[in-house]
Amino acid sequence: MDGLVRLCLLNAVIFVGTGLYLPFFPVWLESRGLDAAAIGLVLAIPMVVRILATPFITALADRHLPAGVLLAIVNAGLLAAYVLLAQTGGLASIMTVMVFVGLCMAPLIPLTDVTTTAYLHGRPRLSYGGIRLWGSVAFLVTNLAGGVLLTVLKADAFVWLLATVAGLGAVAALAAPSGGQELPVGAPSVAHAPRRQRGALLALVMAAASVQASHAMIYAFGTLHWRGQGLSGNAIGLLWSLGVLAEIALFARLGPLIGTVGRGLAWVALGGGAALARFALMGLDPGFAGTLVLQLLHGLSFGATHLGTIAAITGLAPRGARARWQGILTACNAGAMAAATMASGPLYGASGAGGYFAMAGLGALGMLLAFLAARRVSQPQSRQEGGETVLPS
Repeated sequence: MDGLVRLCLLNAVIFVGTGLYLPFFPVWLESRGLDAAAIGLVLAIPMVVRILATPFITALADRHLPAGVLLAIVNAGLLAAYVLLAQTGGLASIMTVMVFVGLCMAPLIPLTDVTTTAYLHGRPRLSYGGIRLWGSVAFLVTNLAGGVLLTVLKADAFVWLLATVAGLGAVAALAAPSGGQELPVGAPSVAHAPRRQRGALLALVMAAASVQASHAMIYAFGTLHWRGQGLSGNAIGLLWSLGVLAEIALFARLGPLIGTVGRGLAWVALGGGAALARFALMGLDPGFAGTLVLQLLHGLSFGATHLGTIAAITGLAPRGARARWQGILTACNAGAMAAATMASGPLYGASGAGGYFAMAGLGALGMLLAFLAARRVSQPQSRQEGGETVLPS
């Protein structure tokens, strides 16, 4: 099977797991007799683990194991964790197993990105966006299919579905084309970036985390707010689906265009500007028709930010540290999202839709940080060509 097809399948399988876990795992927890407070506590465990552990796990792909092999190992571990979880009862036991679930879940997406970008090295005609879009397609289809499955399957079945998908993820990871680890054991490392380059990387990571965290309120309270406006379930489903479709369309069309660090940072700044506009207007409570239009901006506020971040971090991170920086990015995204989600509760409770103005501020902050990163990149560097740091093909 062609390497490109195998990578598309890998991205799809990984996001099928995410599409099942996010909406339906709480249903399984409820079936085990957990109340709302206990469910929230259990769901927080993988988030905390992701923040603390991801950079250390992904760093193994820089020097010790090919990213695809490490991805197969963590998928196999996730399979074992879900099987164990299916046999577990009681809050304390579930929380203990969830630590292991979190350790295995944390590096899935960054390692998938590392595997994908390693394959794209030296293949300039191929598009990261054209591969990554299959993850978004799989996530959308799984959400839709999961709603149907929820009506015909018992809640216990969802953990076994998650275990099955994790097993398929391990197979897909082993079948994916491997770019090898960043450095063979014993090779000299250039993992420590020059100070200015490191500053650009930190500004990039903070920019991406700020823009992605600006989505916290709509993720947490969008459905509740729309229900409060009297929208039907079908209308709400249309709003969510439209955002994902806009993301898929952007991945399909713009993936090949982001070929350098400078362009990547420009797209992160554009994503921040889109988040600023989207959530500032959401704060005005524009009604169903206005919200439909604003949901199209998800393609930029999420999609352009993600594509630009992957392009810039792949080009900026030194050889021997790319997987580590992917892990740092994931951890920072998770930490910023967790903080913004916690802040969203009081904001929504006090101001309703007015809380979106704070999310617009995060978009503006991300845009400014992206400009700061671009300024650092534009200054003299050891790896430049024509005034712009070049992203490896």
